[in-house]
Amino acid sequence: MTIVKKVVIVGGGSSAWLSAAYISNQCPYIEVTVIDKEIGTPIGVGEGTLLSFANYMKDCGFEKDQWFNATDATYKTGALFPDWVEKGTEIWHPFNMSPYVEGTLQLQDLWSAHQEYDFKTYGVGMYETAVKHNCIDSSSLASYGYHVDAGKLVTFIQNNLKDRVNFIASDVVELIKDGSILKAVSLADGSIVEADLFIDCTGFKSILRTEKKRKELMGRVFCDTAVCGQVQYEDKNAEMRPYTRAQAVDHGWIFTIPTQTRMGSGLIFNKNITDIEEAKEHLYQYWDGRLPKENMRVIDWTPYYLEDSWKDNVVCIGMSSGFIEPLESTGLALVQYQMWSLVNVIKSGWYSEKNVAGYNTEFSIRFEDCVDFVSSHYSKTNRTEKFWQYVKETYKPTAGILIRLKMLENGVLHSAQQQYSHVFSGANWTTWMTQMGYKLGNNCKLQKEQSEYLLLKQYHTVEKYRPNWSQHHATEIARSIDYEKFKNSTY
Repeated sequence: MTIVKKVVIVGGGSSAWLSAAYISNQCPYIEVTVIDKEIGTPIGVGEGTLLSFANYMKDCGFEKDQWFNATDATYKTGALFPDWVEKGTEIWHPFNMSPYVEGTLQLQDLWSAHQEYDFKTYGVGMYETAVKHNCIDSSSLASYGYHVDAGKLVTFIQNNLKDRVNFIASDVVELIKDGSILKAVSLADGSIVEADLFIDCTGFKSILRTEKKRKELMGRVFCDTAVCGQVQYEDKNAEMRPYTRAQAVDHGWIFTIPTQTRMGSGLIFNKNITDIEEAKEHLYQYWDGRLPKENMRVIDWTPYYLEDSWKDNVVCIGMSSGFIEPLESTGLALVQYQMWSLVNVIKSGWYSEKNVAGYNTEFSIRFEDCVDFVSSHYSKTNRTEKFWQYVKETYKPTAGILIRLKMLENGVLHSAQQQYSHVFSGANWTTWMTQMGYKLGNNCKLQKEQSEYLLLKQYHTVEKYRPNWSQHHATEIARSIDYEKFKNSTY
């Protein structure tokens, strides 16, 4: 067993500071030190979160009214995927997917018996409110994620952890080991910092680990490069949408993430198929010149994850432990899951080899869940461009995807059918695969007339009129900003 009194986190991005905030708040008896180079190089141009983000921040000691405006946050009702199966189509993947309609009966159960109705309108929630009217339902904010400025998120956490963690602005120049155990790190400023447990948040370089068991993912996912940057608003009322936009294009797909002051956007592609300069030109044309090429950043990666993300006394968190691609906002979500699992172990003040093995197993299952779900987005396409033909020729469903497709043929997948360590629920899979065109069986046991009545009742009493009591997204953000100014003013 290893006693944990001191934790050192190396790295300065979102994963490092989210880790420091969580450990220091949940385990105040553990001394936490963050080490990062003097000049940081954050990757994010805007981050979309999943539903768990607000609760995670609360577990870090931060209430929403503290971080919402400080991070330029906006609301995220879900994600819209134009043109994925073929041009002119849309897939809507909201957080409000399959609410209970009556007793244990869920909306998607009803829709499975009446598939002649449009799924986006009748089979899930928020489509008309968010997509058609650009509104958010303030009575349902618990069902929302957020878009945040990743750089401002880091700054916010740093400013609020000054009394909770130690921070050293320097580079790691040497690892000091006793056999396979990392005892300390030697820094460029001449200091040596010891710890019982080290957390590697140094991204793809993963400087604290020399040996790793990597699970390569290229072929299950198909993109390895992004060109991205910031786009200024021209019409904030129209462009500040309450959802992430992920549009399939000739070379891959383009994300748009709206924050309070600008949008983050990037083209995700395969550099072996599309030249980087060609990708820049495509993104430049997509935005009609609003994102100059000289302002674009190039980020490349090899999709992978570590099967031994915790080895000895070093834990890799965030991109140092693996990365798929930006699709479906798995990056920050996996950091949260990793910290929940890690702190659940070390909050006792010690850990054993069995804890390490259990952590690695759980992380691998979660990552596989994410990889399968992201891979399923590419599983059926009628597009004919070179990238999409490569996808079509390369894609092979895993056993996990095949079993879900088989289950879908018998009816809706429910969250209770997922393993304990899933990230995406049965409703996520039903929502996505149904709109991709896969067969969904009818598992609604009600008589046809009764199920249709309840399906239409749900639409005509809730979704049809939800825009009427909802607030325009940009208006709600402006109200929030003004409220914060008023609240913090002194008279």
